[in-house]
Amino acid sequence: MSGVNVCFRDLTIGLDPRNTPFAFSVQQEADKATMSSPHQSPQVDDMVQKHRAFRKFILDGLNSSKPVQSPGNDLELVTIIRREGIRKLQNHDQLVNISREFCHTAEVQLEHLNFTAQRKLFVNTTILVGVHGQALSNVLFLRENAVLILILEPGKYGLKWMFANLGLASGVHVVVVRRPEDGCNDHVGWGGVKDHLTFNDNNKNGSFLEANTFREAMQMATQLRQEHRLRHESRPKIMSVPDTCGATKVSAAGQSGIGNVTVVVVGEMFRDGPQFSRWTNGSEAEQITAWKSFEAYVMNPLRAMGWNISLVIDVVTANETRKRMIEEWGISLQADPIRIHDATAATQLEGLLRTLEFVDKQGLGGKANMLLVRGDLVFISAIPCPPPPVTKMAIFLPFRTWKKKDTLLSGRPRSADTFVFIPRTVARDFKQTLITNREMTSFHAIADWLPDWLVTIEYMIDSQHDSDSAKDWNPVYYMTGRSRAAPRDS
Repeated sequence: MSGVNVCFRDLTIGLDPRNTPFAFSVQQEADKATMSSPHQSPQVDDMVQKHRAFRKFILDGLNSSKPVQSPGNDLELVTIIRREGIRKLQNHDQLVNISREFCHTAEVQLEHLNFTAQRKLFVNTTILVGVHGQALSNVLFLRENAVLILILEPGKYGLKWMFANLGLASGVHVVVVRRPEDGCNDHVGWGGVKDHLTFNDNNKNGSFLEANTFREAMQMATQLRQEHRLRHESRPKIMSVPDTCGATKVSAAGQSGIGNVTVVVVGEMFRDGPQFSRWTNGSEAEQITAWKSFEAYVMNPLRAMGWNISLVIDVVTANETRKRMIEEWGISLQADPIRIHDATAATQLEGLLRTLEFVDKQGLGGKANMLLVRGDLVFISAIPCPPPPVTKMAIFLPFRTWKKKDTLLSGRPRSADTFVFIPRTVARDFKQTLITNREMTSFHAIADWLPDWLVTIEYMIDSQHDSDSAKDWNPVYYMTGRSRAAPRDS
């Protein structure tokens, strides 16, 4: 054939996999197979750089269309690969429905799509979900800072590096699902090439994945995407869910899971006077009533819903005797930490930001869901917080205010700001929104500050009231140091 030009209609050329992330994953010992950042050797750094150059060569050669912009969950795209046979997820349809609670979701069987259609799909995918198998080689086509949710067969957790490394080397975050059968031994199911060849022996009918485990994986994936939108980080991360084996450092307060909530009591205690007063010389008996109602209608209902609670107190009062009363009350509820200010902040919003900074410095920010509650509320019914797990990318406020003058420029209603539930996935967005609008006195207008594509607003009570209980009755609380408005129907 020398000197002869030969044309092929179709040509498949095999690539040498040596010294690639894929081969590295099966040729190394389990504890040396990681490519997670920061890289642990010049060999791995060199391998990643060559992989990224190869990836760029492939994408440029295919003239891959640029991915659509994804400013928020409305334009995020989850692609779930449907498998049959030994790698089938028996509750696949249930998992698809859970994914749709978070973002737009497409389920595909790749054998029904041609290469061009597959490439276009993966270029626009921001979260890819699939069971271990060659279909996950498509991480090569994902945008950087996309997320791969990697599901392994039961008892094969040790094989994670085969496709986790491919994702990490491509600049993709990886969330690995840890099944109960895997235990906490990261080597389980690991045997290099040998284990890979016997991978399919014991799962002829596929496997079942717990719904709550997948929901936590989706929550982690959307949080990683959100962190990218806010900070445009480029370093890929790998993490496992559920975090039952201590892979993520847990703070002393135990803030690591989706069923944990940090309750933070804020603002003035022993308050007296009308709306804009900041006096803390009010009735001791009334404040004690507020404390008893807090335990009965906030702490107890949260526990009954299944929340694991940590309590933080960050309040204001100038009287030394009353400071000791607050400390004794906090200790009785096992609050930690407790901080008491002599003077109030310049505005309610500044005070709230001061509290959020304090919570962050304690290592609690973003570790758990958060419930901020003013310290001058006497609760008359159970606080209507959502039960765990909270999957919506939303903040939860008490209710809409009802006066016509309280309509915002956008036409949306103003919101009551007496307590707010903040899922851990939106904590950074909430804080940044307050910082951006810190010249305001309160966050009644937060519906205008938060774009819907980033975080939505949910209301715990589907009725409208004035947040000031002296002006209007509401079914949840009244404020210390003020008169109480009568119910509207009386």
